[in-house]
Amino acid sequence: MWQKDYQTPLTLSINISPIQLQREVLQTYLLETVEKYNLKTSSIILEITETAFMENSKEVIEILTSLSNKGFRIALDDFGMGYSSISHLISYPIDIVKLDKSMQSLSGEVIPPFLMEAICRIFVV
Repeated sequence: MWQKDYQTPLTLSINISPIQLQREVLQTYLLETVEKYNLKTSSIILEITETAFMENSKEVIEILTSLSNKGFRIALDDFGMGYSSISHLISYPIDIVKLDKSMQSLSGEVIPPFLMEAICRIFVV
């Protein structure tokens, strides 16, 4: 829809809960919806939190890999909140890392540039 109406490439971010990620119908629903509205999968970002990795990680990897292979972009939301693991960034097909607010500031102070640079370098492949 919006891809036809506007020449500017727009993206749509969708939050996916750990429960939704566990359901087999998620991938089918997403693909049918993309086809129904004639959207590009590359314009859709699926946002998940690390809690999605806590259970059935093999299944989660398979689902996310399949969605990624079909062109959807995968974003890890709230990285740094609670249980955070760099291994998730390696094991899962993550395209975008969104830092939790707690990683963005320390007690209302701006994170020193050297620390932010170090955090960013972790994610550069």
